[in-house]
Amino acid sequence: MGNTLKYTSAFYGAAVCGYGAYQLTFPENREIAAGYVKPAWHRVRLRYLRNQKKDDEKRADLKALDMLQVLDLFAGCGENFHLYPQNIDLWHGVEPNQHLHDSIKSTAEENGYPTPILELTAAEPIEYLTKQEDTSQDSIVVSKRINEIEDCDKLFREAFRVLKPGGIFVCWEAPGSSKCPIPDRAKFFKEELEYFIVEKREHERSSLVCFRTTKARQLSAMNRNLFIPGFRNMGRGY
Repeated sequence: MGNTLKYTSAFYGAAVCGYGAYQLTFPENREIAAGYVKPAWHRVRLRYLRNQKKDDEKRADLKALDMLQVLDLFAGCGENFHLYPQNIDLWHGVEPNQHLHDSIKSTAEENGYPTPILELTAAEPIEYLTKQEDTSQDSIVVSKRINEIEDCDKLFREAFRVLKPGGIFVCWEAPGSSKCPIPDRAKFFKEELEYFIVEKREHERSSLVCFRTTKARQLSAMNRNLFIPGFRNMGRGY
């Protein structure tokens, strides 16, 4: 009787786990699960696994966004709110998973950012960028490590296109990754960049990538159709 009960319990346990795993094969169910798991993991990290040095570095990375409007792509659950300057003019998060939006709002409120300065869009971030006007954004932050983004080269050129004169772009990449070699492309934009920084941080899993466009910037037709050997045309028709 004892063995029968044990084996029956094991069978049902395996069946439940298997069914749960099967359900997660559906994208909508993965998004629902992420809406619970990602915010919970973020809170655990902040409370028990916080790396103060890493936080200080990222806070310094974002300091230049003070008094600006920020477009945060792949906003996740709002995990960078505790690092942003307090005087952001407007924060617009683009996060495709709507199940994370409530968490973004609550995290913003906990960190002193009132609802009136928040905007949220449920859209694929790169596609959202392609629909924005030239030189229309003060600053862009990519909260997801850029090496984890499928079409990071398209993201980079679209971000460059939509930034205003003097606009700032901030993201982080995994050191040593060759998936999106951003520094190799900086020379194609150098005439319209006030500065371009790649700060390696060997002790961390990510390093800073940042640039600011020049204040006298003019987006010419040539710059909208740059071509890099090995990559698709960099104009709007890619």
